[in-house]
Amino acid sequence: MRSTMVRNGLVAVLTTAALGAGSTVSFAEDAPQNAAATATQGTAATATPSAYINRLSWDIAKATAKGEDVTDEQQVLAQFRALSLEDQKEYLGYLNDPKVLQAFFDSREVSNDDPKALISKDATTKYNKDVSFESGGALEHESGDAAGDASGVSSLVHWTDKATYTDKMKIHGITVTKLVVWVRYEATRNAITKALNSGSAKRNFNFGVVISSDNAKPWIGGNRAHAETVWQGNITYTLWTAQIDKIQSLSASWDGSWKGTIRNA
Repeated sequence: MRSTMVRNGLVAVLTTAALGAGSTVSFAEDAPQNAAATATQGTAATATPSAYINRLSWDIAKATAKGEDVTDEQQVLAQFRALSLEDQKEYLGYLNDPKVLQAFFDSREVSNDDPKALISKDATTKYNKDVSFESGGALEHESGDAAGDASGVSSLVHWTDKATYTDKMKIHGITVTKLVVWVRYEATRNAITKALNSGSAKRNFNFGVVISSDNAKPWIGGNRAHAETVWQGNITYTLWTAQIDKIQSLSASWDGSWKGTIRNA
């Protein structure tokens, strides 16, 4: 269902120094910059705490001027500022650690088999005490009963649901990267009748990583509505470069149950 050919997994070229590096690095302090005047780019934005704060502040100012929602940016900025200086440096060290990024994009699968549970409890994988990966999802009834009970919708001719699957990376409790895929579909009792549309969204506050997506059209297979997104990330650091090619997939049943996966493209 995908329109592009992609390479498998996380393809990385690492120097010996990068492979031997731990999950944190040391930084020299620098003076705060004028966020209105300039914005640090790429890995420069994650080099020091003040550079990271400067980039977040610049993004907030630019988006605010355009009338865009900056809730996520403001939250990350406030949370980062609330960290101790030691934790700020450690946070940025994780952003620059290829092993952390690779672990986040490792294959995994989550599912919700209870149609009554519209929002699933996130499945959490601990990388270490500071870093975690969370996967979960939700079902929104655009028409039909509010409870999502199969017996409750059985009297309806048809209804429309939207299923969403999300993967998140958190460092010191801050959501650094969030990847989302969703699918809307029409259903009757015991059947998916039409896949309406699908899409994806991302929030990424690791400024050394540029993530783009290739969205496939939704389809029906095995009496389930399906959608998938190919995430392609390009990373260039001083000691290493990498490319990410991963497929984030979602399938949903007529009763509201769903399954989400992330795997090599």
